[in-house]
Amino acid sequence: MIRHSVDLTAGSLLLIAALIEYRRYRTTPFTPHKAPARHDTESPRKMVLLGFINTVVGVSGMATMYITGRVITGASHDIVVDLILYAVFLVGFVGPYLLAAWLWRRFPKAARRIEDLTATLSRKDIRPVVVVGLALAGLVFLALGVWG
Repeated sequence: MIRHSVDLTAGSLLLIAALIEYRRYRTTPFTPHKAPARHDTESPRKMVLLGFINTVVGVSGMATMYITGRVITGASHDIVVDLILYAVFLVGFVGPYLLAAWLWRRFPKAARRIEDLTATLSRKDIRPVVVVGLALAGLVFLALGVWG
């Protein structure tokens, strides 16, 4: 019963968000995002720092850290083993940022293509896609709440 009510609540909230976003789309003119100056994204260290800060500040990062802490403390009662497991977790967590920074420098043509694609997409109005995505997700959760 609780799962159904959570699904129904999530579905309702997603549909409300879709309606709000649709209203914003219809009433607020689109202003394209301006890409940062190239010198702001040159340093891999700055990009890794930005990724790390994004991980630490975001809500999902805190939840991930909490779950990781619970799993690690449940896996062992030895502090040394816990520290080793946490180090492995941190490498896995920050590793993709370090790898991306290294690859960015290693393959400049691919990096430039990705930058161009990102710049093109940032100038597009994706609000209709967001509305459709929110509405579809809301309908899926409502269906799960009713029939799931």
